[in-house]
Amino acid sequence: MHLHTAETSTCGTVSAIESIPLYKEYGYDAVIITDHFNRDYFFDYYYSGKPWEKCVEEWFNGFYTAQKAGKECGLKVLFGMEIRFDGNCNDYLVYGITKEDILKDPCMWEWGEEKFSAYIKEKGYFFAQAHPFRDRMVRCDPKLLTGVEVFNAHLYHNSRNDLASEFCFENKLIPIAGSDFHHPNTLRGCGLLFLGEINSSADVVRMLFEGRYQLVIPGNYKYTKKK
Repeated sequence: MHLHTAETSTCGTVSAIESIPLYKEYGYDAVIITDHFNRDYFFDYYYSGKPWEKCVEEWFNGFYTAQKAGKECGLKVLFGMEIRFDGNCNDYLVYGITKEDILKDPCMWEWGEEKFSAYIKEKGYFFAQAHPFRDRMVRCDPKLLTGVEVFNAHLYHNSRNDLASEFCFENKLIPIAGSDFHHPNTLRGCGLLFLGEINSSADVVRMLFEGRYQLVIPGNYKYTKKK
């Protein structure tokens, strides 16, 4: 539910060619690539005058590489993104959005949470705040959200998952969990077990809304400060 590739996310240290077989070996049936989508990534591309279509194609490189690796090892690879808007350090996981949506509306990071939330609701997509209690994060107005990442398994950030869980359930939002994969040792057996066949991001969104899934959270998780 939360995986970054070194091909696209500048903070990722593992290429999709390497990470996808790891997930297959660990026992996953599918993963969702959620590379970072924000001004920082596109600044040197879009704001230097490169056509938006070219910028988007380059941003999709991580997903395309992961998709190819998935076909080779028998793992389903689906598309999502982790968007950050101008004005704060919050991150949001988005499922259901398509390449066509991104091509049609450049620079969604300029919209802010309120406009983007209205767009998501109109489209019927899924919009969740990732690790809302991590340092420097500000809780989004729950009325704008579909869900909350109640468990983030990144080893090198204190995501305060217990507080995220409380925030989610107090506001009657949909809980999700993810490994937030960036580094070789951060695949923690975390995610969702869907109670049905998943073949597309649309399937993921539908089952999330229907509640046809279970949270999968590692029992040996322990936050570690990065050396």
